[in-house]
Amino acid sequence: MAQLNLLGYEVLNSHNGSIKVNPNLSNLDNCLQAVEECDIFLGIIRPYYGTGNIDDKNITFEEIKKAIALKKPYWFLVHRDVVFARLLFSKMEMKREDIVIKPNNFFDKRTIDIYEHIIKHQNPVTLTSFTKLLLTLPL
Repeated sequence: MAQLNLLGYEVLNSHNGSIKVNPNLSNLDNCLQAVEECDIFLGIIRPYYGTGNIDDKNITFEEIKKAIALKKPYWFLVHRDVVFARLLFSKMEMKREDIVIKPNNFFDKRTIDIYEHIIKHQNPVTLTSFTKLLLTLPL
């Protein structure tokens, strides 16, 4: 984040404590409000789905979907294991939903759903005068 600050971005990030928190809103709603405030969106998709899960919703994934829906310019850094696993699962003859992966800290196959979502909605971005950047990543 320090590098992004040096480049002139005001980085909004919940882990860093730079997202405005309205105590009347849920964590999810506060994070979605930050998506509305940002000029550009930077996401990091790792093999871990993160701890920001509320029922069947993941805060990071909801932020990503909102940024895309709002047509925010975005970039994603995707861990090689997510790309590799997506390719590996796509080559299997069984449906991905039928693959049984025991819960572990090594890989969460739901990260592939996030990766597929951003690929489906990809939109080239050119740099202009963006100042607020939202950095989202599962912890």
